[in-house]
Amino acid sequence: MIQCPTGHRMLEIPDFIDKDLFLKAVNGEKIVEDEDQGDECCKVSSSRQGNKGRNICPFNHIKEGRPFEAKVVHLPCVAEMFVFIPHEDKHPELARKSIVIPNSSNPHRHPVPPLKVTYAVAEKYKECVRKFGLGATVAKVEKAPSTKEILGGLTPSLYHLSLVSRDTKTKLINQVKSEPMNQARHENQTVESYISEQRLLPDEKRYIYVSEREGRTAIFGIKHGIIKYIHKVRTLDCDTTFKPVVGKTNVYEINVGVNAEVTLGRVWIKVHDHRSFQFWEELLALVRCLMNQKLGFVALHRSGTLLGFNADMETAPLLGMADALIPTIDIPSVTEKVLDALALVKRIVRICYSHIKRGIPNISYLPRKDQDHIHNFMYIETSEDVGEFKLWIRTLPDPNGVLLCWWEQKEMHQWLLPTVIQCLSDMDPDDWHVIEATTNFGEAQHAANNAQTGTGTGLVESFIQHATRVYFPLRKPLTTRFQIQYSRYQARGGNRNHASERQFTQSP
Repeated sequence: MIQCPTGHRMLEIPDFIDKDLFLKAVNGEKIVEDEDQGDECCKVSSSRQGNKGRNICPFNHIKEGRPFEAKVVHLPCVAEMFVFIPHEDKHPELARKSIVIPNSSNPHRHPVPPLKVTYAVAEKYKECVRKFGLGATVAKVEKAPSTKEILGGLTPSLYHLSLVSRDTKTKLINQVKSEPMNQARHENQTVESYISEQRLLPDEKRYIYVSEREGRTAIFGIKHGIIKYIHKVRTLDCDTTFKPVVGKTNVYEINVGVNAEVTLGRVWIKVHDHRSFQFWEELLALVRCLMNQKLGFVALHRSGTLLGFNADMETAPLLGMADALIPTIDIPSVTEKVLDALALVKRIVRICYSHIKRGIPNISYLPRKDQDHIHNFMYIETSEDVGEFKLWIRTLPDPNGVLLCWWEQKEMHQWLLPTVIQCLSDMDPDDWHVIEATTNFGEAQHAANNAQTGTGTGLVESFIQHATRVYFPLRKPLTTRFQIQYSRYQARGGNRNHASERQFTQSP
């Protein structure tokens, strides 16, 4: 068993972990006796994988019996070649062909995989996209039987190495969709006609709901069979994504952990400001209408089930949501304290640590101790220490003024530090430690959704793609991410996080 000195958490060591090696690692002892065979690593890593920027070798290395990170050496390629291109007007039979003669005195210093898509390969993949038809995405074309039929039983990735890149395949799909014949097919159905068709459907089959507020339109995409899980989770991870729809329309996604990360609903909006995000009023009403159950937060509502809200540092979505939630508070003691959006955000929101750390400027010129103090300011334990940190950071050398600008931005937004540092938050401490510290699951969900539903699509196609998507994790027995965290957290001996227990203690 592993147990912190304070009894904070207790976990079992999994069976597949070698306990002897684990104890050696904890005690800083040698893990293996052998050394690397050779002075230099001879393996090659493509600079396109990001290792060039990090300057870290992605392969395992052992030094003095302990693993360590080896530095990579960037070797610029000195290869030369002569390319002869025939005149296409004089020799049309040689169109799109060339003769390449490498210079043997200056060869490549690295393996040269065929990563660039050729004209023939691109046309072959476009044929797969056309065969699939309307609604083609990278993932759907990859799995389609028609694709294997065209490519001789192979997937695109196996057919040619250039088709391993999802960006390349997305670009080719968008080229097919922009062809005149396909554009005319998309224009046959307008947004208005699609919404009108949706209004005629029963709630069990309907996906699109529309709200008008002060001349601004919010289009909700909610499946009746999926939104029910919103009452079984304890945190929401919401964020805006800009890639799915071409033009100015953004998609606000509501993600939760149910067996895997799942998007329970979407909101299509054009204007990205504080007022637009007050669509939460309509969203709460819509959930209550569909589920016949009110959605609420434990810290705000007597029948609330949500402990908190994961978010990045965008101001407009948080304050817009807070404005919509204030009138719904039904706990008198909370109503007296939560008088504005800032107070509400401090009570239910936890900001992503990954986003916080991503903005820290380059402070490599500072001593290591000072660097660590800045990078870990989120873990300051008392408000007095926070006050000392505010004074201390202004005394540090700051040649370009970027460090002070970064910190002043954190202080400028009154809600930001309390949603990052637990001792400043109005959230229950137990809830704080159960809620995820990052939005990494939600950020990864954007990429998963884009792979399934495509990017740069028209509005109607975006509706259709999301409406027809199937979430296979929901077909398995229900296990929420909260249940896993909560079962571990119960080792402390208390269960104040359970919604029913908290409702009793907070009711007047």
